[in-house]
Amino acid sequence: MPRLLIAQPQSLFDRSSGAAVSMRHLGCLLAGRGWEVRAVCTSASEDGRRAAPRPDDDLGGMRVQQITLPEGTARDWARHDGGRFEAAVMRALTQSQPDLLLTFGADPLEHRLCTAARKQGVPVLLALHNLAYRDLGLPLPPADGLLLPSQFMARAYADVPLPALVLPPPLWPADVQVTTHDPVFATFVNPEPEKGARLVARLAALRPNWPLLVVQGRAGAGRFAAAVRDVGGEPATLPQVHEVPGGVPVRELLAVTRVLLMPSRVAEAAGRLAAEAVANGIPTLVSARGGLPEMVEGCGTVIEGDPEDPATAAHWAQALDRLQDDAGWGAAAALARQASTRWQAAVQAAAADDALRRWLNAAAGRVRPGPAPASAVGAATPDRPAP
Repeated sequence: MPRLLIAQPQSLFDRSSGAAVSMRHLGCLLAGRGWEVRAVCTSASEDGRRAAPRPDDDLGGMRVQQITLPEGTARDWARHDGGRFEAAVMRALTQSQPDLLLTFGADPLEHRLCTAARKQGVPVLLALHNLAYRDLGLPLPPADGLLLPSQFMARAYADVPLPALVLPPPLWPADVQVTTHDPVFATFVNPEPEKGARLVARLAALRPNWPLLVVQGRAGAGRFAAAVRDVGGEPATLPQVHEVPGGVPVRELLAVTRVLLMPSRVAEAAGRLAAEAVANGIPTLVSARGGLPEMVEGCGTVIEGDPEDPATAAHWAQALDRLQDDAGWGAAAALARQASTRWQAAVQAAAADDALRRWLNAAAGRVRPGPAPASAVGAATPDRPAP
């Protein structure tokens, strides 16, 4: 039975972070395949609040130790309370004697943890969930390989002299599986400019007959109204727009989603929300940025063009028109259902299990106790609150 230790400097229960969710879901899937999975994390979250498990969280047999941070330190936890997290991970390395350490981040603390693991002969797999490591250009911690969520990310980090393992975003059914589907809304999550908020604002004006569900996410209240005003509109003229706070379980959002909108302006590492929609047979429209096209390959609609260009919004409106009637929507949903098989838990768990076992076997011939040279592409805090 392989033993995996996940050391995550933010909470595994931070629902506002795709990186955190992916790490938790991967641990759950592997635990279901017989791995002994232990995780150490803090309660830090991307929105600055303390994250915590919910009473109904199903971890699939994964054991999690969460270091609860004092109130008001969630965004500055490393300075206030980093020692407790570091000590907990060091104890776990000694007590559980893992076959593999999985972590992310590139602060001095993570460098020390990865170095300590390698001194014990434990290979380190560094999960990269965005491009900030490359763009900020700081050294990654000593590691033996990279875990990446898309082929796009593999190309982006091709210059890192470490073997790369590509596993699409893992999906844990307890969190993402829709049991009853009432397809009503075009759904847009996290209305920030880089996520395409202004395009969706234009789209709402172009297609007032489409009920639009806007999920505030990290952006907070008022951001979508600001986007509407940015493009010359007034929120009061868009009664079809329904806003809800962030933190709603994704399965509940998808349960009322007719089509998911992801018009990102930035290069997404993957786009796990698109994967979650496809896994539930929900038609999905995405921009041609980063790893998004991979998530909807063969089933979704990839729309070219700059999301800031008003002409691009017209193309999105036309794509929505094709999903307006039941026949068009039904055909698109059927394609998504066909593609959903690759996102099934059993398929993903078996693929991750096989890939990681093969990686461990290969790493056994490479890893030697002691530090590995750092790779100069890393960012200090790309996946968690900045210290």
